[in-house]
Amino acid sequence: MFFILRQQAAEMTLQARIFHCQIDTPDGPVLDGDIVSIKLPLHDGYMGIFANHAPVTAVLGTGLVSLALPAGQARKLFLSRGFLRFADNALAILAEECMPVEKLDMEAAWNLLQRAYKMPRDTDEQRALRDEAIAAGRIRFALVPKTDDKTVSLAEAMSKGL
Repeated sequence: MFFILRQQAAEMTLQARIFHCQIDTPDGPVLDGDIVSIKLPLHDGYMGIFANHAPVTAVLGTGLVSLALPAGQARKLFLSRGFLRFADNALAILAEECMPVEKLDMEAAWNLLQRAYKMPRDTDEQRALRDEAIAAGRIRFALVPKTDDKTVSLAEAMSKGL
């Protein structure tokens, strides 16, 4: 009897620690499920959210999203710009782009970075867009999973003209 009560208490404690998270992009949903915590990039720094967090609406930046799932697993995502809203233990994220870090490709990241460097910079607005695209490209390139045969830094890639 004691074991059953203890198990029920543990399950209730877990339920009190989780909240629902939904991440959507123009390409479709990325995540729709329960999580324990999330750390994500805002336009002005990183933010962490746990269950029962105060309601918040924020502008997202570009960077690494770290998720803690109820079964103890961790998941990492690349996210690029968007908005979030957290209320009543439900997190809704609408992002321009979001994908598992494992799906990032070095060559594609490099090509996006090269395109960013070639963007016009004649006006203040163009310079701001270019700078933002370069920063996002650098973050994406840095998050590409490195394998022994594909380990390369941004400086090496630039020197080799990748």
